Amino acid sequence: MEPKNESLSHFPYQLTPRGKFLLGITLALFLAAINTGNNLLYLIVSLLISSYLLSLPLSRAVLRGIRVDVKLPSDIWAGERFFITFKIINENRHLSSQPFFLHWCGDFQLTAIPFIPDIPPGESVSLKVEHSFDRRGSYHLSYTEGRVFYPFGLMARREKLVTPMEIVVYPPIERLRELAAGKSLEEGLMESVMKGWGHSLHSLREYLPGDEVRFLHWKASAKLSRLMVKEFAREDEQRVSLIMDTSPGDRKEEGVDIEFERCVILTASLAWHFITKNYSVQLLSPQGDIPPEFGMPQLFRILKFLALVEPSAEAEDSWQRLLLSRGELSRELCFWISTRGTATSPFPRGQVVAFPAG
Repeated sequence: MEPKNESLSHFPYQLTPRGKFLLGITLALFLAAINTGNNLLYLIVSLLISSYLLSLPLSRAVLRGIRVDVKLPSDIWAGERFFITFKIINENRHLSSQPFFLHWCGDFQLTAIPFIPDIPPGESVSLKVEHSFDRRGSYHLSYTEGRVFYPFGLMARREKLVTPMEIVVYPPIERLRELAAGKSLEEGLMESVMKGWGHSLHSLREYLPGDEVRFLHWKASAKLSRLMVKEFAREDEQRVSLIMDTSPGDRKEEGVDIEFERCVILTASLAWHFITKNYSVQLLSPQGDIPPEFGMPQLFRILKFLALVEPSAEAEDSWQRLLLSRGELSRELCFWISTRGTATSPFPRGQVVAFPAG
């Protein structure tokens, strides 16, 4: 993507409208001086030309010793406003800086152009500019350019002050409601058939020496005339699999795949919901997998993937790899998120909770 706010030329000086107007007057007076031979006109033209020549070194000196640090929030979300903090440091020991403007040169534009007042030697000022991104994705800052009009406002001196950087914008998080089939998002503790001491009754067996008396099933023992012990299902690790189909949708607005963006938001919201409730979450998709992990670092790994993922027409042919992992998913709570609806899930019904797009 081409930067929207790039400089018009690599030459560091640019005439301002005032400078162009005065240059026209200078040329007119110069022609008049040649035609009339009036020494006063020559003197005036000389003064005007000297003002342009003085602007070159003086404006260059203003930005010498100026350093700009840009601080962004650690997490940026689409649709949410945040502040970009500019810290401008005058590293000169004896000279104050003159006022100048900061221009943001990248593939997005700021809502306001910061104006930097004069800074005493060895000191710094901080400015905040509010901004927001409408969409998730990766945005690039080519550079930040300082522009100074000192001393006469005839020329603008431009100088790059900040190195390039990349900004990753996460998809928005939505509040989730209960899913279909009576399964709530609060559920998901998978029970294995392996015996252990959980909460759900798995089966009954005969009493063995060493078993705890509190687990005796008195009703069954009386009916069978022998001691019977309750055996519980053991609760496995709380694991959730998010299975995201990256096929493109059919509905687009202004070049944006609305259905696919909805899938991204749903996947991000599910990841947020379960990880904040101490579930182990993994993400499976034709464009890459993120192994199951707990905690906020895992959440932001998933969010970064979702911030950069794009729809792919080849996604449908990539599900054979995921079908091979069906055995690993047999005891997990799985979510199928697709632009193509619930009927396209390659996994058995009842094994996944399916989210259609829209």
